[in-house]
Amino acid sequence: MRPIVSVFVAFAIIVFSAMAGIVFTLETDIPRQAFDRLSYSVRTTMGLEKSWRSVPGPEQAERRQAVACPDPAEALVIVTGGQSNAANVVPAKYEAGKDVSVWFEGKCFPAADPLLGALGNGGSLWSPLADRVSQIADRPVLLINSAIGGTQFSDWLDDRSGYYGALQGRISSAAEAGYTPQLVLWHQGETDAAVIQDAEAFERDVTELMDRLAGDAPHAEVYLFRATRCMGAERVDGVPRINAVLKRVAEARPHVIPGFDTDTLGRNYRWDTCHFNSYGREAIVERVAPDLVRHLRDEKTNLSADARAAATDP
Repeated sequence: MRPIVSVFVAFAIIVFSAMAGIVFTLETDIPRQAFDRLSYSVRTTMGLEKSWRSVPGPEQAERRQAVACPDPAEALVIVTGGQSNAANVVPAKYEAGKDVSVWFEGKCFPAADPLLGALGNGGSLWSPLADRVSQIADRPVLLINSAIGGTQFSDWLDDRSGYYGALQGRISSAAEAGYTPQLVLWHQGETDAAVIQDAEAFERDVTELMDRLAGDAPHAEVYLFRATRCMGAERVDGVPRINAVLKRVAEARPHVIPGFDTDTLGRNYRWDTCHFNSYGREAIVERVAPDLVRHLRDEKTNLSADARAAATDP
């Protein structure tokens, strides 16, 4: 009986907190923040599942026409993931040029918003970013996408969610077709900034996900954005202690690139104080695309130098 009673008590607490949040949200965002944290605490303490969202499946591509895939020897393969700002939430949609495509369900599709593999019906950061990278690098780009709004890093580590499994499956199927990821772009942290109290546990989650990505995309480096700014008084200007964890993990892992701090993009770059608008997307593309190409060229130069040294080493 005890487990049943515990679950009932937990449910009652969550329902009561939700009602309080509804009553007082118009006056302040504190009840909502308290509810989020209480729900998180109860769920994690008792090992309860969340209300997982359905990952995109074949139905997402029903009205899309597949296109010819790029030459695996020429394509720059980029994996993307995270939560809503990594999904399809920008109000204006974008359609990339013919040199950018998306790998989904074993086929290639045009990189037109909303991008396949990520939730949401709006525009994406990645379509114009991939377009710009393709133009600068003079190479075709193949995107492998997976982003679920409202998620925490721990959600991607929980096999019950199916989130990471879906991404892992796309990476694996692309690899079987000859496509090796060279970059992983990960934008996440806004939800964790609302509920996480234990920074050390959060750091372990971020580190574990970075290492899991390294295991499934061993030839890629992870470009880890810093992102904590979102709705509510506590997050409207970002949460420095969570931002600092993301920076620390990136600097400590040899396969992780410390990425752009999107907390520096204020309200003018967001349509609801959280999600990027067209100006925010453009600012990210202008900042990140040259950095990615520069990094890829530096890595190629280093590898070439190493190869030359190995060839001449007696």
